[in-house]
Amino acid sequence: MKRNYVAGCGVLLLTTSLLFGQTVFKDKDPKEYKGEITVWSFTDEPLYYAEKFNQIYPNIKVNFTQTSGGQNYITKVNSAIAANNAPDVFTAEISFLKQWIDTGAWANISAAPYNAGKLTGELIPYVVALGKDSKGLQRTLSIQATPGGVFYRRGLAKQYFGTDDPVKVGKMMSNMTDFLKLAATVKDKSANKVHLFASWKDLRWFPFNARKSAWIKNGALVIEPVILEYFDIAKSIKDNNLSANADPSDPSWYAVMADNSVISYILPTWGLHYELKPGAEPKVKNPAEYSGDWALTSGPQPYYWGGTWFGISSKTKNAELAWQFVKFLAFDQRFLSQYVVDKGDFVSNLKTIETVKANFKEPFLGGQNSYAYFADLAKDIDVSKVTKYDQHIEKMLLNAISLYVEGTATKDAAVAGFKDEVRNAFPDIVVK
Repeated sequence: MKRNYVAGCGVLLLTTSLLFGQTVFKDKDPKEYKGEITVWSFTDEPLYYAEKFNQIYPNIKVNFTQTSGGQNYITKVNSAIAANNAPDVFTAEISFLKQWIDTGAWANISAAPYNAGKLTGELIPYVVALGKDSKGLQRTLSIQATPGGVFYRRGLAKQYFGTDDPVKVGKMMSNMTDFLKLAATVKDKSANKVHLFASWKDLRWFPFNARKSAWIKNGALVIEPVILEYFDIAKSIKDNNLSANADPSDPSWYAVMADNSVISYILPTWGLHYELKPGAEPKVKNPAEYSGDWALTSGPQPYYWGGTWFGISSKTKNAELAWQFVKFLAFDQRFLSQYVVDKGDFVSNLKTIETVKANFKEPFLGGQNSYAYFADLAKDIDVSKVTKYDQHIEKMLLNAISLYVEGTATKDAAVAGFKDEVRNAFPDIVVK
């Protein structure tokens, strides 16, 4: 149903050590580079990257290892870092990127001999920003950007909204109040047989990204009103049967995706290719067979979800070769253009985006230019609130909301339990 990955859509991280007496790597004919590098990841994507890389750099052998299971991968990398034996290149998904960014495990590629700053102007700014440590030094890069939208069935939209036009549908979903009113309309018109979305959990990216503050500010937990409102929204959705009650990525979630009983899915760029396409039309073998009965529009709040960054180990003995690999993934226009053709994924390179979006048509979306849509959306992504605590805090929050939604705790008790869990997990954080 999904690509072979663990924690999210895909990001690589790479780090390297400076070579004594060397101020900058000089470009050579790709065939002149010889040797081996090791690459670790939690996804199988580097197999494709290595194949394309070796078409240009035939004499650099890429020894790739995939470790399934997000925590299994994190544990393996942490052990290697502690033993000063990290691979030349290793990846990190956004959910655990910040756990390593300030540790020195990845090389500072802002500095010589890499001088990545001369190239990063070609990338979407938020992708560059997430790859920097707290001192502003570039530690990682990503091949992709992951803004999100609302994917919906055209046929059901015409039936229940009166239109399938992405602009008009987007206006109907421009704020959370209207979004929920639309959900009630669909439920009532269909006699509770069709729903606007699969689960209250699918909506989490809207309140999470509507926050003005980071989860942790000045060492203290911040719970904004928009988060407390989400408790009530989730409870209302459950009590009023406004969703299909199918949790994200559960078998039931894919079941309603395929049976035409859910109109929309809230997904990022990679979700189109690795979740929606195989889930909604699982028997399709090539793009020409897609029904085109889907479209893409905006929701109540711009958001992004996931991404994989790649960095070079600060202990690597193969810095020059590792940098050729990283630089190739992020900046080689021939590779990136072919990557779009082969995978359809949304890249972070602005030059490639400008070239692709001019004539891009997605068959699954009825020929809609999703590349142009995501290019505009990526400009509004704010990552200033990202912290190393986010994955853990958001998981704890969803657990607390679930208790309230299912009626096993009052809202006050659920919020208090959430605070206790954060306090116990992170004693250094002030929780009021």
